[in-house]
Amino acid sequence: MRVDVTEQIRICDEVLNDLQDYFLLGDLQTVQDFKNRHAIDDDMLTPMITTELGDRIVEEGALLPLPGIANHPYTVIFNRSGKPVLESARHRIVHRQAGYLLDVTSERIFLFTIPYLQQWDSRLPHLKDHRPSFALPNGMYGVEVLAGYAMIDGSEEPVIEFAIGPADGGFHADFSYRYELE
Repeated sequence: MRVDVTEQIRICDEVLNDLQDYFLLGDLQTVQDFKNRHAIDDDMLTPMITTELGDRIVEEGALLPLPGIANHPYTVIFNRSGKPVLESARHRIVHRQAGYLLDVTSERIFLFTIPYLQQWDSRLPHLKDHRPSFALPNGMYGVEVLAGYAMIDGSEEPVIEFAIGPADGGFHADFSYRYELE
């Protein structure tokens, strides 16, 4: 079955962080390949926070972390149009950071949360069915993360946008940067 990789922008509303202060973005097959290559068991979280594997998975483009995510429902925008939606005059950008890499090997990326890393194998089917995703052709991408507020139905709502384009070199983002929106 082919995935529709022609969609340029996907907007998902009411995305929750599962009471954790993190969102994670990645291609599930790329994450699984990293897990297998490094012989990580079902609990992927412990080695990610206690060894250099946490840095390596990010630097290699298997996983993009967004720490500092407050417990709000978010609008999440996946965008490969070349023009970030949050740049519109009606919106307010608070955080903006380029330099992330994302390696896509199964034509789909997912936004998920920390609990999935704690029980990767058993929670994978639920993740695929219930978390926001976006189709992309396989390849290495550069990602710029924009976070801020958008005017939605007359009020400011928290928004996170992933501006996805061709990779322009190696990883050079600060992956400990906190995307706090209060």
